[in-house]
Amino acid sequence: SLFRSNEYKSYLSMSLPLNDLIVSIVDDLFGPICAKTINTLLRHHRVNMKDLIVHTDLDRRTINQALCVLIKHRFVTFEEPVVDEKRRPVVYSVDVNHAVTLIMYPLFVQIIKSLHGDIAEIIIEEILHQGCTTRGSIIKTCKERVKASNNDTKINIDTMDDMFDVRL
Repeated sequence: SLFRSNEYKSYLSMSLPLNDLIVSIVDDLFGPICAKTINTLLRHHRVNMKDLIVHTDLDRRTINQALCVLIKHRFVTFEEPVVDEKRRPVVYSVDVNHAVTLIMYPLFVQIIKSLHGDIAEIIIEEILHQGCTTRGSIIKTCKERVKASNNDTKINIDTMDDMFDVRL
């Protein structure tokens, strides 16, 4: 079995640098409070709010705000376990695969741009930047971005709605 072999010990030692990478990414993107929260989740795997408060020394409101950001950007998932038809406290965990995929975003953006052009690039950048949001919000932000830029590229913002629907 993998759990009894040396491969398991190797797997565990490899996870520590991965955890450090994820914490570093979150710290760069969202700041030290989110980094502290995700570090605690990585160390304890599945954690409820009470344990998060204990392990992070942060207040409930601060942890809620950090979790909202991390959930919106899909770094953290949550579930409300039911055992013997009794509800248990909500538990939070890190989506490690999503966090590692984030490293590939610049490549994704370049591929989208090369295949579909500047409008698609702007739309994808906003989707990645905003996390979970509405179509209307993304279109509005993209149009504002194009109008605000002094770039000489010929981007027709009127086609942005069609681009979002047809190609993405």
